[in-house]
Amino acid sequence: MFNLLSKFSLAIAAFALVFSMGSCKKDEEDTATDTDLSMHLHYKVGTEDFAYDQVYTIDGVAVKFTLAQFYVSGINIMNDDGEMHSFDDLFLLAKPSQMDYALGTVPASFGDHLHMLNFNVGVDSVTNSQTEADFTSRDANDPLAAQNPGMHWSWNSGYIFVKIEGEVDTDGDGTPDTAANWHIGKNSLLREVSLMAHQDMEDETATVEVELDLATVLTNTDLANDYSTHTMNNMPLATKVADNMVTAFGVE
Repeated sequence: MFNLLSKFSLAIAAFALVFSMGSCKKDEEDTATDTDLSMHLHYKVGTEDFAYDQVYTIDGVAVKFTLAQFYVSGINIMNDDGEMHSFDDLFLLAKPSQMDYALGTVPASFGDHLHMLNFNVGVDSVTNSQTEADFTSRDANDPLAAQNPGMHWSWNSGYIFVKIEGEVDTDGDGTPDTAANWHIGKNSLLREVSLMAHQDMEDETATVEVELDLATVLTNTDLANDYSTHTMNNMPLATKVADNMVTAFGVE
């Protein structure tokens, strides 16, 4: 009789434990929330913070910047299991004057850890070859709008993916004295960037902190002698700058 009661008591205890564990798991699932994800982009020049008209030294050459901006597209994130979440049709025009960019809502099913952040520098080939009607009908607040000055050659020639302007020192006296420009844009120069983000996604909001180093963008480009490209007129320099963009980003 004692053994029978003991077995019955153990069965009841085991059932209670399983039920309790199941309830806890359900509670955990119920408390999972969607996350509004944003990206904070901080321009740097080497170890220094970026500022317009400030003189920096890159590869031994004095440089100052008067304009720096580029397109971000094809943004997606990956969790630890390799599952992806994409922010479709999102285009950003990244400028030093704007550091924070809303990416979108990530569903709770994505999990609580963002492992990788991936994006393109530039715009995809379909967008880059849109019709004139598509181009001119965009809202003025659209980063791809025709009203966005200077980020496209014309509606049928495509967008400028990266636009950097300033002055470089060509006579070696330490003072930037010659106008310089790096205008990068062509389908073949679209570049993909992949960053290990390791971002916690347990809260309702999360921000990935990203840095862009303009010193890396322009490194090994012979700044004192080769400082101008509108892509097609100096494809080797345009290609080098596009390639440098891939390694110029990091996560803070």
